[in-house]
Amino acid sequence: MVYLILGDGEIQEGQVWEMALFAAHRKLSNLIAFVDYNHVQLDGYTDDICSWGCEREVESFGWFAQDVDGHDVEAVAQAVKN
Repeated sequence: MVYLILGDGEIQEGQVWEMALFAAHRKLSNLIAFVDYNHVQLDGYTDDICSWGCEREVESFGWFAQDVDGHDVEAVAQAVKN
C-alpha cells in the first residue's frame, strides 16, 4: 500500500490533482490519501484564500472518499479497512 498525507492548502496545487486523475485513470487500488482538512494553510485560512469541497472534488475523479476524525485512531483504522 502507498499512503499519501496531504494538507488542505497543499491539495490546491495542480500536481496533486494531476496525480489524483492519473491514479483514478490507472485504477490504482493500492493508494490511500489522507487529507488534513483543518481549513488552515501556510498563509491563512482556506476559506479566505480558496474555498472548496474536498470530498466532492476527490469523488468526481472516481476516488472513494470518507470524512473521518483524524484524532480517533480507531476511526482512521476503520476508514483504511473500508
